[in-house]
Amino acid sequence: MKSRSTGGSSCNASSNCSKFQAEVYCHHKLSAVLRTAKKGVNEGKMFYGCPLWPKNSCGFFVLVNDLGADATLSHHCNKNCCEDQVLKLKTKNEKLKKELWELRIELKKRSRGEKVALIGLIFSWIFFALCWMLKKN
Repeated sequence: MKSRSTGGSSCNASSNCSKFQAEVYCHHKLSAVLRTAKKGVNEGKMFYGCPLWPKNSCGFFVLVNDLGADATLSHHCNKNCCEDQVLKLKTKNEKLKKELWELRIELKKRSRGEKVALIGLIFSWIFFALCWMLKKN
C-alpha cells in the first residue's frame, strides 16, 4: 500500500476538514474513499474504505484516527495486506493438502491394481508352463 501526504485541505460533503490529508490505497490499488460510519461501534467516526464497496469491496477499512502519521498508515496498510496474503496462502495450502490426499489415495488404488495385474501375469506364466510341461509328457 502506498500513502502520501497532500498539503491541501480538500474535503467531501460528509467529512470534516483537516490540515493533514492522506491519500490511501485499498487492496485493489485504488484510491480509498473517506467516509463516516453511520452505525455500529464506529458510528460518527471517519474511515477510509474500498471505493468499490459494497459490490466488489476488497474489505479495506482503516479508521482515520488509527492512521496518525504516514509511517503508521504505511505500517497499518502493509499489515492488512500481509494478513490478506496469509489468509489466501492458508486457503491455498488447504486446497493443496486436499489435492495431495486425493492423489495419494489414487496412487494407492493404482499400485494395488498393478500388484493384482502382476500376480495375475505370474500365475498365467506358471499355468502356461504347467500346461506346456503336461503336453510335453
